[in-house]
Amino acid sequence: MRPTFTLRRSTAVSANSKVLWRLLTDFHGYEAWNEWIVKADGRFMMNEVIKLRVVLGRETWNVRQKIVAIEPGRRFAWRSWSWYRWLFTYGVRTMEVEPLPDGTSVFHDTEEIYGFLGWLVRWRYSAPIAHGMKVLAGALKRTAEAEPRGAHG
Repeated sequence: MRPTFTLRRSTAVSANSKVLWRLLTDFHGYEAWNEWIVKADGRFMMNEVIKLRVVLGRETWNVRQKIVAIEPGRRFAWRSWSWYRWLFTYGVRTMEVEPLPDGTSVFHDTEEIYGFLGWLVRWRYSAPIAHGMKVLAGALKRTAEAEPRGAHG
């Protein structure tokens, strides 16, 4: 099945990919740095359902996401478990860390929306989701770059 729509964001980060990976996969640490997903509870493992508190525009939502893919040190994906289900629609979020030869990284964030009423999700939520992706990338970049060079990687 092809997605109804896709949002993508890539951000260059002057930090080692291992630092980004550690920040992204330490869900309990999100409260300290993540300004979009302000709380996350769950274990980083396949098929685990993670409980998130997400700031979406002026609203704050409690949602559940199921981890559906893990490529250790590189990428993971979760599928919405509660977010749009009432619209017969779901999203798949992929976060990827790309290490570069100079020791820096690129963070890739992709949200794909699938389903019958995906157009409604696009109309209502694409701008707040895109904004949230920008906020997350900026917070990740600032936090990772603030760590001493060579820390954790």
